[in-house]
Amino acid sequence: MGGVSSLFAQEVTIGEGTGTSNGKYIPIYIGNSGKYAISQQIYSKSEINKPEGGTISQISFYNYKNKHTRSIEIYMLNTEKAKFNLNNEWVSISTKDKVFAGDVEFGSGSNNDGAWVTITLDKGFQYDGSKNLLLCVNDLTGSATGDSNYPQFYTFSNSSMPNSALYEYGTKVEVQSTGTDLKALLGSANGMKTTRNIIKLNFGGAAEKKAPVFTD
Repeated sequence: MGGVSSLFAQEVTIGEGTGTSNGKYIPIYIGNSGKYAISQQIYSKSEINKPEGGTISQISFYNYKNKHTRSIEIYMLNTEKAKFNLNNEWVSISTKDKVFAGDVEFGSGSNNDGAWVTITLDKGFQYDGSKNLLLCVNDLTGSATGDSNYPQFYTFSNSSMPNSALYEYGTKVEVQSTGTDLKALLGSANGMKTTRNIIKLNFGGAAEKKAPVFTD
């Protein structure tokens, strides 16, 4: 489910429809107790459907409700892991896995009615095509929004990908260059989900840092 948007870039969309089940928890949840948040989601190689691999230069989320600017980090890894069997099976990450750090404004539209938010990565991620993709989003903003005003995101489920997302809120995670054992740091996640964010991945040239782009 993707289309060629230019001669040099290909956009792959993962997920269908506009489901919102559990959409408040991933990729970030920052309600009353969520000054900080982290999530990990697994997208299968069959969902990405790009066996030749390529460089991911942009990622897009669809924020369907409530507009907020958050300071986030994005990490990506090629992984053999297909699901989380337990809610403490966090995948360790390090700063070498970081592909983006900065402020992102989620939500757009004249009536705060949501939009795709496209984030250009600080460095392109080399997806190898033979493994699954682990996507980790770490919110370091340090402020909550209240339980009636948090960003919410379109999500989807795939019966062949159960238990493919973990989320935690309220704990600040500072990722180290030597690696951060999230299982030891966080223990059991606040939640484990079958639903994941509907996303778009842009495979193109080297990433060039620029402000997030909003499209209705």
